Amino acid sequence: MPQAIKIDNGRPFGDPKRLQIPLLPLWLVGYGIKPIWNRAARPTDNAKVERAQATTANWSDLATCSDIEDLRRKLAQVILTQRERYPVRRLNEQTRQQAYPAIDTPLRLFEVSNFDYQQVLAFLQSRCWHRKVSKIAVISFYYQRWFVSRSVADQWVSIRLDASSNEWVIFKDTGEFIKSFPNTVITQEALLKLPTSQTNSDELC
Repeated sequence: MPQAIKIDNGRPFGDPKRLQIPLLPLWLVGYGIKPIWNRAARPTDNAKVERAQATTANWSDLATCSDIEDLRRKLAQVILTQRERYPVRRLNEQTRQQAYPAIDTPLRLFEVSNFDYQQVLAFLQSRCWHRKVSKIAVISFYYQRWFVSRSVADQWVSIRLDASSNEWVIFKDTGEFIKSFPNTVITQEALLKLPTSQTNSDELC
């Protein structure tokens, strides 16, 4: 497993509106993999990786893959070519295998038993979200609608996770506590049974 993954702000790794963190990067966090997001609207921040993805797709000839096993075989061949046979100008015409002999040595093996839900909670606790309370005193967060308090209708509030109680806590901008709600969406079960797609509307984020 990698130590970190640099990703963009598009789904399923990110949220273009920065309203929440999707489940997929939180799943990575549970395995100790740090997600590093590009700056918003800056696709050139990851230009080399984006280009490498296109090259990989071309070399593996995705359109001709008959099934997932065929795709795996072709990707394995691409990795072999990219690491052991393709000379790199910036590496003085060495292959990546020659320049980095330990490239095939696994530093961290993937094991489901390594998933740590507490890492996810700690990661979320370090962040803060802001929502505008509607005129009927409701906010939307992680596909849920919460009635907050009529005293803050049409105002902005802050949302933080309390990892110790696993609750979302709502504060006024002054820091005054308003209300808390149990974290029923980002659960260990939901992360371990990660959906392959997220079709929920961004309007409910």
